[in-house]
Amino acid sequence: FNSRLGIDPLKKSLSLEQSYKNTNLKGSVGLDGGFSAALSYGLPLLPFPHELKDVVSDGGQALTDSIRGLPTFLEDPVAGFGRQKKNFSLIGKAGSMLGDLFGSKESKDSFGVGLDLKFNPNADEEKGEERFRAMAGFRKTF
Repeated sequence: FNSRLGIDPLKKSLSLEQSYKNTNLKGSVGLDGGFSAALSYGLPLLPFPHELKDVVSDGGQALTDSIRGLPTFLEDPVAGFGRQKKNFSLIGKAGSMLGDLFGSKESKDSFGVGLDLKFNPNADEEKGEERFRAMAGFRKTF
């Protein structure tokens, strides 16, 4: 049995992860009323396509913004870091997701299933943001 509790000051959210043998449960709640929950069993699932696209796009934009802010960062590293903290977090998340995708972890399981739920009360539907999303997936290795 393994548990992890986390606080993300950038997203202003609280998260909890629990795992027991091959079963994993993750959840987070934000101060804005949004939440996410994921349940999986067996082989870890690959990222859902929309999630991969969103995270990598955000990380790429954050990298561009960080490079543009480099001169200011060099003048005052402490203030520069404070201004770039969110960008660094987005770049790290994209790198971590791509690393998980291409550095497939060894698993004794050959099958996995999962369910992913997200609710964003502040979604701007005119910009294509989803207020609620439910995704299910499975993975089989041969």
